[in-house]
Amino acid sequence: MPTDPSVPAVDPQEILKAISGINLDTIDADIESAFGAKMAELDKMLEGLDDLVNKIEADIQNLDQPKPDGPQETSYPRGV
Repeated sequence: MPTDPSVPAVDPQEILKAISGINLDTIDADIESAFGAKMAELDKMLEGLDDLVNKIEADIQNLDQPKPDGPQETSYPRGV
């Protein structure tokens, strides 16, 4: 038993009464529900990340393409 007067005394019988009312199946269902919700949220975030990666890759490919109106580079000096 704690000897600190600021800590309330705990009756072991009250703890057993409180624990006996706990339904483990309900707790498991709550955990599964919360886990499922977090996984769905994660899947949605990953889809958004995939979309962003695809957009960035497309932008990079567009930058790599030569512009049709741009000057053509030659390998010989001008005026020759």
